[in-house]
Amino acid sequence: MAAFILTGVPAWILVPVLMPLTAALFAWITLRLRPQMGSKFTEPHNDVVGYAVTAAGIVYAVVVAFVLFAVWDRYEAAQDIASKEASSVVALYRDSAALDPLVTGEVRRDLVAYANNVIDDEWPAMQRGDDPDSSRAVIDVIYADLAQAKPATPSQQALYDAAFVKLNELDEQRTQRHDAARGSLPSIFWWVLIGSDFIVLLLMAMLHLEDVRVHLASVVCVALVTGAMLYLIIALDFPFVGAVHTDPTAMQHALAVIDK
Repeated sequence: MAAFILTGVPAWILVPVLMPLTAALFAWITLRLRPQMGSKFTEPHNDVVGYAVTAAGIVYAVVVAFVLFAVWDRYEAAQDIASKEASSVVALYRDSAALDPLVTGEVRRDLVAYANNVIDDEWPAMQRGDDPDSSRAVIDVIYADLAQAKPATPSQQALYDAAFVKLNELDEQRTQRHDAARGSLPSIFWWVLIGSDFIVLLLMAMLHLEDVRVHLASVVCVALVTGAMLYLIIALDFPFVGAVHTDPTAMQHALAVIDK
């Protein structure tokens, strides 16, 4: 559901339109509750409701901070994985110079094909929320090409072994990138976040303030802030999707280096 929000609703609609609509909903709830509750009912218990708002707000803030830290850490990890994958492509391209000339040419052509595949096919698919794996076939071809090499000296064997290690690292980083694209917060977190947000705003609507304008402004401001936090969590939870996403700049730079 969260991925659908990012892929199906542009940020320029989601932020300035849906968030104010949510704030307007709770403003309407506040206006409906005021005459129903009445000052005679709520005013004697205003302190209790205020304590409840404070307690719920603190718990909500702690949960949001914890989740936000977790998704930001995953977002940075996704960027780091993409950077390391691009670096491995360049390193393997350069290391292949020590192999047999025929094998070197095949491996280098395959690495260029791999970089193009990641940039042109896999990355756009990941930005749509899909889970492509077309680069798997290119990796298999590179493994097969390296297996054709016949090192004749200990030094060539060492370089050959190093190339295989680098290819294994590239394959591992490719897998990690796909895992990062698939991963997301468990649904229980969203139930807790959205439920806690609703409770905090509902308690604020139950407070008795003499000036209705101050009451509405307070509810609307809190609704906008909490809505912004939820949107930020959703955006960071899917590091390859939406307006805030990891782009293929590192791989594009790697392709520019090896395709000279």
